Amino acid sequence: MNSLLIICSIHESAHFLAGYLNGAKISRIVVCGIENATYMSHPGIWKNEISIKHPLSVQARLIFLAGPESEFRYTGRKDMHCATEDIRLLRASLKIKNWNDDGVDESSFYEQFSKPANQFVNHPIRWKMIDAFAIELQQRKTLTGQEAVSFLMKETDKLSSREQLEFFYPQDGLGGDMLPLSEHGK
Repeated sequence: MNSLLIICSIHESAHFLAGYLNGAKISRIVVCGIENATYMSHPGIWKNEISIKHPLSVQARLIFLAGPESEFRYTGRKDMHCATEDIRLLRASLKIKNWNDDGVDESSFYEQFSKPANQFVNHPIRWKMIDAFAIELQQRKTLTGQEAVSFLMKETDKLSSREQLEFFYPQDGLGGDMLPLSEHGK
């Protein structure tokens, strides 16, 4: 399996999981091949396929940064280019204006807000679900929101009752606001 596909799948799986657990509407999750057999997510994925209530809420920052944090965990390397590119693309697609009025650039934003994302992806049960979803995404390349949520539900059925409770309603408060299946893309 292409290692860049694995990394991209883990990255996008973390965005999906953080989004789902924090009330985002998921239309689809995509990894696609580009030049030199590398992989990336669909560039419009955040603009059109995940909608969130407020672009700079705690939940939105968690969703933005869960992808880079999962990539950091998987590779063991902090690639700030990955994090700053995600933040730059998301900021542009969400039309966040006046970003630098307070002297905050993408790296500063990451340093200031990455702790919850780090905590999110390093939670053992969440990491298990990120990994399981990444394997599915590597094989299928595209899942609708409903397919993604349905797959996640089947995977969580394999968890103990205690693990399910901790996964869906974690004590750290980084989740617990899921939308029903019918709200996600077909």
